[in-house]
Amino acid sequence: MKPISISPDLRTISATPLLPLAQRLGECPRWDVTTATLSWVDVLAGEFHRATWDGDGVALVNHVVQRHDTFATFREIGPHGEVSCLRDEIRWPGDRTPTIVEMPEGHRFNDGRVDAEGRLLIGTMELNGQRGVGSLWLAQPKKPAVQLRSNTTIANGLRFNAAGDTMYWVDSGDEALYVFDYNSGLESLPQPRQTWSFADIDGTPDGIDIDQAGHLWIALYGGGAVIELNPATGEALTRVEVGATQPTACALGGSDSRTLFITSAAKELIDPTPGLDGALHTAYVG
Repeated sequence: MKPISISPDLRTISATPLLPLAQRLGECPRWDVTTATLSWVDVLAGEFHRATWDGDGVALVNHVVQRHDTFATFREIGPHGEVSCLRDEIRWPGDRTPTIVEMPEGHRFNDGRVDAEGRLLIGTMELNGQRGVGSLWLAQPKKPAVQLRSNTTIANGLRFNAAGDTMYWVDSGDEALYVFDYNSGLESLPQPRQTWSFADIDGTPDGIDIDQAGHLWIALYGGGAVIELNPATGEALTRVEVGATQPTACALGGSDSRTLFITSAAKELIDPTPGLDGALHTAYVG
């Protein structure tokens, strides 16, 4: 495991609040190019949100598209349609039978990603982040889910490169980013070919996205920032300062895929700042 480094030419950008929400755990932002909409979840409220650009692309109009009496953990438009997850249930496009993953009481799904074949890789966690009791799963319609990795803690941000042959995955409990060889037919994970440690960085790595250059954008929970990381060198190239203390995840979108949308969490903060903590933020990263 190697520590990430900070570029001597680190670029700094300030994000601004876009929607002054007060979500306890905003998570899982996803940009849909086809409809120019942003979706995300408020995990603890059981809400799936969707927001659309206004006429000149400056503001967003927020809609709660679904509300549930359990955790709303994940939503993404995959190659075959919408995939969403509740506490232990994966809902597939159309009328396909949901997949249920048996897990202990007090556990839930967390973050994940749909691959190019429409298969979902998603992690689990214990509600209080107990170490070593989570896992990473592979799920697809009409087949039992397969456990790819056990003894994880907070299985978090997951992304594939453009070629689909590399998977980036964060375990927040390890404060680490793991890099795996990947192909869309695998049913087991090899050992990571590279691991980057965030132990010396202010904040815990959380949700991630990837840009056209193959660089990762990683939310630092508790660190009030998102960083751009070159995963080949482990060097942080850009730091986006976020007014929220607990950025949770990010998504690149907009007309040129260079607008960064950032979710945040107000949970467990003694004195959350209204309009910042739990809000949706944005920054143009050029």
